[in-house]
Amino acid sequence: MYTVNIQEMIPIEEVIVLKHIVSQEWLFERGTEEGVVIVDCRFVLGDQDPEAGRKAYLADHIPGAFYFDLEQDLSSPKGSTAAGTRFRT
Repeated sequence: MYTVNIQEMIPIEEVIVLKHIVSQEWLFERGTEEGVVIVDCRFVLGDQDPEAGRKAYLADHIPGAFYFDLEQDLSSPKGSTAAGTRFRT
């Protein structure tokens, strides 16, 4: 089973991945439709505070959006030579 590392694990078979980031207009019109998942993955490269993105998300985000941490949820472990190992088969 494939899973995405968020607060509640979701089978990847239930996740629809778009090829493109959507426009503000598309999100405004369809953001509350069933099956639409909004992911906030803010990250400040080189920032002294590795939690800066999460803090910004907690301070203000689109209602219903999930937060994915670039390093914790979307990257391979530090020192790993394999890319994308967070989503293993």
